[in-house]
Amino acid sequence: MRRFAGLVVSLAAVGLLTAVSASAGGNGSFTQTQNLHGTDVQQIGVLGITPPPDLPSNCPVSLPLAFIPTTGNAVQHLTVNGAGDGWFTTTFAGDTQLFEGVVIDNNGDVAPVGNQLYSGHLTTWFGSEDNNKNSVLHATLSFHGTSTDGSQSLSLHAQFDVTVNANGSVTATPTTVSCS
Repeated sequence: MRRFAGLVVSLAAVGLLTAVSASAGGNGSFTQTQNLHGTDVQQIGVLGITPPPDLPSNCPVSLPLAFIPTTGNAVQHLTVNGAGDGWFTTTFAGDTQLFEGVVIDNNGDVAPVGNQLYSGHLTTWFGSEDNNKNSVLHATLSFHGTSTDGSQSLSLHAQFDVTVNANGSVTATPTTVSCS
């Protein structure tokens, strides 16, 4: 998993509007869902992978990229059973601006460092399933937008998976990125 420590497809939500907690059958089990709507989705998504994947030669952008949502909706869901096994998913869909480059400071705060390249619609999904035997991380990202001068359109789709066995060894890391 260290190899993919740089994989940050993060949706760090600020100002969560609604949190609903309910027992999932007792024994220390619980389920929690959080929702964000409209302009209250103040988050940043970063697409940066170590090592970075090869982007198709026709792709007009390069990694790392920063997505700054302007409005949208996000849902985060967490379930933990009595044994401590957990399932976590987060989904975001909304309007966003795409910037070149990112910087992550000592506090983990992320900011774009380059120019705005595109604006459009972003959909992301991130999930993690963990138990005492293994863990799996999944992430997908889909962006469709237009360059700031209106001369180019961009469709970017990325999928990342990391599977870790009970010994902590990464056993699979499929990554695909398409761009048109």
